[in-house]
Amino acid sequence: MLRPDLLSHDLIPERDLVVHRSDELNEITQAFDPVLDGRAPMNLFLFGPSGVGKTMTARIAVDELEQEAAVSTSYVNCRSTTSHLSSRSDLTRVTTRRSRTGGSEDCI
Repeated sequence: MLRPDLLSHDLIPERDLVVHRSDELNEITQAFDPVLDGRAPMNLFLFGPSGVGKTMTARIAVDELEQEAAVSTSYVNCRSTTSHLSSRSDLTRVTTRRSRTGGSEDCI
């Protein structure tokens, strides 16, 4: 049976539904461990060919972090922007809006 919702860019699947990415998920979540102690997380650089699951894996890890700790995150899809500057502008806008309203926005 075809499930179009599984192809949505907004879908963040459960960890156990993702195959062949457990090592990567563990590495990302370990990089976020300092956040649980109120410290800054490690910097991450995810790279690889298109379509291998970089964004999905990172979004699963971030979703788990949000559930485990009192943090909020923002997601900016840089493919929908026209330049590095507009990507930064989008991220700044989301962060500023969140700090003013106390709300949480996951995606723009």
